[in-house]
Amino acid sequence: MAQIREEDPQVAVVIVAAVPDRAELQRALDLGAVDFVRKPFDAAEVDFVLDRVYRAVTEDADLRTALDYLEERTTRM
Repeated sequence: MAQIREEDPQVAVVIVAAVPDRAELQRALDLGAVDFVRKPFDAAEVDFVLDRVYRAVTEDADLRTALDYLEERTTRM
């Protein structure tokens, strides 16, 4: 996770684990993973998780854009 965050701090990481070690899973979530899927998984579960992650990332990007816009406007005043 640390390497991924160094490369791109904005990337959304979903952990896929066959036998998730609770401590390792918690560590990955603490380091910035946004969700996880346990193997074996079905398409509906993956679709649900990826949809949730997509919505969260999109909302976050929209919020950052709005905040940047407001900051720019207030700086010019």
